[in-house]
Amino acid sequence: MVFQGRDITVQLPATLPAAVAGLDPVPPAFAGREEERDRLVALLAPDGGEGTGSGGCVPVNVTGLPGVGKTALALAAAHAAVAAGAFTGGAIAVTVHGYDDERTLTAGQILESLLRGLGIPGEKIPPTEQDRARLYRDLLQKMTQQGHRLLVLLDDVSAAEQVAPVRPADDRHALLITSRHVLNSLVGTTVPLAELSGEPAVELMARTLEQTRPGDRRIRREPEAAARVVELCGGLPLALRITTAVLAGSPERSVSTLADELARTDDRLALLADGERAVTASFELSYRHLRHSGGDGAARLLRLLTADWGTDLSTAAAAALAGEQQVRVKHLLSTVLARAHLVEEVEPDRWRMHDLVRLYVTSLAEDRATADADERGAAVERLLQHYASLDGPGTGHTEHLTPAPAHWLPLGREHAGLSGAFAHAVARQDHALVLRLAGRAYRAAVISGDPARAQEVARAGFVAARRLADFDAQGHMLMFEGTAYGLLDRPTEAIRSYRRAGTNFRKRGVHAMEGVRLLRSGETHLRVRQPSQACAALRLAVRLARRAEDRRLEARCLDVLARALDMVSDDLSVPVRRAALPLLDALGDTPAVAETRAGLADNLGNLGQCAEAAHEAQTAVEIARRTTDRHALATALSSLGTAETRCGRHRAATEAHREALGLWQDLRLLRDSANSQGDLARALSLSRRHHEALRHFKDAGSLLRAVGDAHAEGSLLIGLADTLVRIDRSQEAVRTCRLALSRIRSRDGGGGCVRCEVLGLEGLAEALASQNQHDEALRHCDEAVSLARRRSLAAVLADVLSTRGDILRQAGRPDEALPVLLEARSDHRRLADAHGEALDTVRVGSVLWRLDRREEARGEMAAAVSLSEALGAEYLHVLAGKRLREMKAAGPDGGSHQEPKRVPVTPVDFVPNQKGIRVRLGCA
Repeated sequence: MVFQGRDITVQLPATLPAAVAGLDPVPPAFAGREEERDRLVALLAPDGGEGTGSGGCVPVNVTGLPGVGKTALALAAAHAAVAAGAFTGGAIAVTVHGYDDERTLTAGQILESLLRGLGIPGEKIPPTEQDRARLYRDLLQKMTQQGHRLLVLLDDVSAAEQVAPVRPADDRHALLITSRHVLNSLVGTTVPLAELSGEPAVELMARTLEQTRPGDRRIRREPEAAARVVELCGGLPLALRITTAVLAGSPERSVSTLADELARTDDRLALLADGERAVTASFELSYRHLRHSGGDGAARLLRLLTADWGTDLSTAAAAALAGEQQVRVKHLLSTVLARAHLVEEVEPDRWRMHDLVRLYVTSLAEDRATADADERGAAVERLLQHYASLDGPGTGHTEHLTPAPAHWLPLGREHAGLSGAFAHAVARQDHALVLRLAGRAYRAAVISGDPARAQEVARAGFVAARRLADFDAQGHMLMFEGTAYGLLDRPTEAIRSYRRAGTNFRKRGVHAMEGVRLLRSGETHLRVRQPSQACAALRLAVRLARRAEDRRLEARCLDVLARALDMVSDDLSVPVRRAALPLLDALGDTPAVAETRAGLADNLGNLGQCAEAAHEAQTAVEIARRTTDRHALATALSSLGTAETRCGRHRAATEAHREALGLWQDLRLLRDSANSQGDLARALSLSRRHHEALRHFKDAGSLLRAVGDAHAEGSLLIGLADTLVRIDRSQEAVRTCRLALSRIRSRDGGGGCVRCEVLGLEGLAEALASQNQHDEALRHCDEAVSLARRRSLAAVLADVLSTRGDILRQAGRPDEALPVLLEARSDHRRLADAHGEALDTVRVGSVLWRLDRREEARGEMAAAVSLSEALGAEYLHVLAGKRLREMKAAGPDGGSHQEPKRVPVTPVDFVPNQKGIRVRLGCA
């Protein structure tokens, strides 16, 4: 077949030349880009190679910063597409060298290379670009007519003008481009390529080394060191291949040694060169192109960006550095620098420079230090003033009500920049500037989860305030320092800082600030389980808040006071929480209302008022669901689960605790997650899902040990012991209870919580009773009763009396057991604890049967059936019903005084009240 192109005649070969059927090979050890490769193949041949011919092809443009692996990916995708049969005409590639001024191909030269690859002899190629384009299109058209489909790859393109003449007019063919720029004027599909990270990056290094030196497994033997190398190279594949080549050339060098060298050197880029390749050379081409195409304004901005101290910065900070309007600077950032992948927009109006790009640009700035010295100095001054004038919170007492108020969040993004600006101001001893930056740098550090830096900032801010004799600022800095020490879990230093702040506030008669100071001090005492000191500080804080007529501060103080009183007596906590509720309602603080009601539900449950507790907890959940506050909802759900457990509704309890656990884990609050997992484990155990419960107990224990909470671990062990008894592992249960008591009584556990200790003693008594060691069990039970009476723990006392009566029954002493159980039932009835009353009624019926008072026993058991049915306590209702049926089946007479055909139920099956309680609610 003959093609006509002006005055030339070209004969299309019968078969395709090898060049068209082949490509440059994929770089050896291609790894980490398989997903991107498959996506490209799908984009290039979405219909498996059958185009419609109805329109021009849609180019696919792979973009990314220099050295990110665009060429390797494009070649891998082209080979895969050809191998899959999508391009029967093969593939042809041309490297455009778009960023090298000395080697860049013009559109005419690109067309010449393509025509040669398509088999056109050099002497037959037209001299003008227009004629070459016409011949190229005719060739593609004839290939289409022959049923062939061609893939064209243009590598290293810098401008859309280089692509336009090459773009096939028929969508049966495909065009794949790689470029460091997003080519906005080119209508097509852009595929941005990010750096490698994690395992794919390490795998790339490992394969590359093994390809060069077969059998060399240094990378695989030192994966952690290899991960450090990846981090120091910014995940840039070019840098990773170079570092791997360095390793291959030094067989005795370990990966960790190389990582140390990269971390120590002042010129990391110098190490990222192997004689043939260099990261710097790749960046140099991009920078030259930037100066040529974007003008000196973009290059100047790029150099000035490295003056900022953070890893990313805002558009406003960049504008301050440049000394220009934000609109102009954002245009340069988004349409010039970001398109060239020299910066990337990590979130709206925030920009980041790749680590190696930053090193390269910093070296440029250093080379121009003399010429740019004055400009760079002025830029730094403008940046300092920008950070010092950021819109931040005020300096009133409300800033100290919580460690990290929500309105501080925007400053968290500026942590690195503010921290660097603050250090710069401290170094040059500009005390006024230090003080202007201190509050903002402190808040940014707290929000970013860097309390150590927050404490350093607060201390330096206090020194500056003292030099300037600014007493108000001194007080605020001491408060900030105390809060930072609290976040660092250093309560002694926190209390000392708060005490020094108090001296400042009292001298100046600042009642509101003194109230906040007492609030924070009380919270710190509470954290280390010093309830008496906490209550003293918080009661005074409430009085000062009322004197200052600050309802928000008063509500906050009442909330923390209630939590402190939880460690003393639930009777005292209830009126405090009830007093806080109308204040919170008036303030419109819905999440706080939900959490306060949840705390009230816990108090009522601990006092045995189970029905009212369940109602309050359900109300708390409903309120919390109307907000977006996950912490409030998790708190309310945890309380609901505990209340449902107390009521014997274990299935509902399990559902509530499971949802709460998911929320705590989403919030990444380890201590709360551990407590919630323990709650779930108890509910599962009471639902007779013991092995599932054991798994959750184990996970919760690991978390509590990780956070160092011996007290919470002790209460968790009580629940674990209860489950062990249920699955006939009573010896382990005894050991577990003894360990629990040691944790609760230890100094690390807070010096002992009476409620928890009582529950631990009761659990130990039950475990011993399950081994028929009734005398020792009763001794521990009597100790628990004595402790509960001394501390007026009425609800716990009723539960322990019920357990004591049941142990007496098991010991064959029903005549002693009956009055004890009747006393327990009377106490439960007085406390309106219907579940406890129903449980006692089952036990009373069992004892009466032992005493051969059968009609009374049947009556008691029938009453237990009715009570448990009304409560919805599934397991207790089933148990009481079964006992009643057996009693009726035994007839009015019977020679034995034994219970009828006893079901295999251990005593602790009857004590879900306290075993379902999350002990921390009453003591922390």
